[in-house]
Amino acid sequence: MNTTVTVTPMMEKNQWHPVALISDVTNGPVGVRLLGQDVVLWRDAQGVAKAFVDRCPHRGARFSLGRVNEGNLECPYHGWQFSTTGQCVKVPAVPGFTPPPQHCVKSFGVQEAYGLIWVQLEKPEGVDVPLPVFEAEGDERLRKVNCGPYDVQASAPRIIETSWTCRTLVLCTRLAGQPRHHRNVSLQRRNHAHRREGHQLQGRAADLQPALDQACRSALHL
Repeated sequence: MNTTVTVTPMMEKNQWHPVALISDVTNGPVGVRLLGQDVVLWRDAQGVAKAFVDRCPHRGARFSLGRVNEGNLECPYHGWQFSTTGQCVKVPAVPGFTPPPQHCVKSFGVQEAYGLIWVQLEKPEGVDVPLPVFEAEGDERLRKVNCGPYDVQASAPRIIETSWTCRTLVLCTRLAGQPRHHRNVSLQRRNHAHRREGHQLQGRAADLQPALDQACRSALHL
């Protein structure tokens, strides 16, 4: 019996993920990792953010160790330069050489919003996936605070369960200042660590952020 299996791309790769603060990507390239993929963020001559695979197709050097030269991303190894489209446009060792189309690097979708840089690893065919909507972003009465990333010694489901929900915020705020033996928090440890990417926190109690961070770290036994 013959069975045909249709493989659907990972839904996570189709979504937009925050990978860095806008203020983190200024003059030079910045390396980040998203869903196991190494990505380099950089800005072209007009200041527009770009996202490429953080690996030169020539000899595999990391672009994040290179620089931006005349609006092109330059590899730190042999100086190959790549334009905003990902196409190699200059090979310094061979003046006058026109790189063929095969000399290129994969690029990703990138947007800037809410003070963060967002990357989409794969765009689903025929579908435009929107950025998450934060209705409170336009409320001038609220102060927005970017926090994280945090290294948490827990399994992925546990991190999601104890994520920044209203109940967790109330619990962590109430725990602030209490002795450790009074904290009734039981989290199952794992032998591996999962990185929790930067998350945007919105609220009027932003001045309590340092105490809140400390309380949450203590609750998670960090």
